[in-house]
Amino acid sequence: MQKNHTMKIIKYLIISILSILVVFFIIVELFAPKTIMIACENVSIEKPWKKPTEVETKTFKNLITSFNIADCENFYVKDVENGNYILACSKEDKKWDFYWATPKRNDLMGLSDEIKAEITPPE
Repeated sequence: MQKNHTMKIIKYLIISILSILVVFFIIVELFAPKTIMIACENVSIEKPWKKPTEVETKTFKNLITSFNIADCENFYVKDVENGNYILACSKEDKKWDFYWATPKRNDLMGLSDEIKAEITPPE
């Protein structure tokens, strides 16, 4: 009789622990910031788009020019982290193109279609 009682307690403890773990993982998934992998870094794309300041505008225009990107009428930036940005360029056809920009290293890289699909363009 004691053995059955002990087995029931162990069974309920295991079920309880598993239930807590499942709820924990659901909560983490629901409330974790949306991230994507860019340039071997897992970065959050939750920050809002912003119009660059006057100094930033000059820096990004120089970067865009040095990488021969001609079709960038208007642009917004998303400060990701550590001096890295996602740069959104509006083109003549009013579509957006996205780049991974690191002005400190004078580096600009176009993002893949898969990553672009994850990014919400500026409004």
